[in-house]
Amino acid sequence: MTIESLTGQTCFDDLGLVGPDLTRTSFLESYSNRFESLSCHGEWTSYRGHVRENQGEFVLTVVFKRERLFEVRLARVQGPSSWAEWDEKKERQRKTEHDLILSTALGQSPGQFQWGEASSVFEARSGASEIIIRYKQ
Repeated sequence: MTIESLTGQTCFDDLGLVGPDLTRTSFLESYSNRFESLSCHGEWTSYRGHVRENQGEFVLTVVFKRERLFEVRLARVQGPSSWAEWDEKKERQRKTEHDLILSTALGQSPGQFQWGEASSVFEARSGASEIIIRYKQ
């Protein structure tokens, strides 16, 4: 995976380009067989699928506001797991791995860009770590 720091275009090894110009319609035409509908609330829709990268397998969630791509969320798959096996220390370790993956993909530190922002987060409420690429609307 690489992220063009000037445009926000993200290139996935087995998916191709995803970026701020991707519309919901073109996403569905190109990728509907690889993604499942996750939610639809008013003007917001999201889809989830899996992508394989050099760094491993990721769950990829794309979120659209009307026709425009709002954000891309990635979480590295760490094998079979359940809430009974969840451990905060392991999840924070996954966040550290995400930090490195994101910095490598960008070729620089994550943060704010002209096109939006890229970050690696651990969300305590959900107990999950993710890479988030959010585009300006």
